[in-house]
Amino acid sequence: MPELPTIVLVHGAFADASGFAGVIAELEGSGYTVVAPPNPLRGLLNDGESVRRVVSAIDGPVVLVGHSYGGAVIGQASAGLSNVKALVFLAAFGLDVGESAVSA
Repeated sequence: MPELPTIVLVHGAFADASGFAGVIAELEGSGYTVVAPPNPLRGLLNDGESVRRVVSAIDGPVVLVGHSYGGAVIGQASAGLSNVKALVFLAAFGLDVGESAVSA
């Protein structure tokens, strides 16, 4: 049986991780490990690096989920990480590495 991925939820600019409480309960009830790190909101590169540190410390596969601005953050955070198996954009910005919401 394949290993379930860890789900990492990244919130947008006008929220915090507590907004994922219901989603976390559902996912954990289905057997997933869920992490919802704080998004420091200090700029896209800084925020991406903060999430990248969390994801790189996880053993096993990861699915990154970004809501709103969190979508831009997961795009930055995931670049080059071999344990990231999927990106999920939840009403989110989907940017290439190096892009910004202004340039897209």
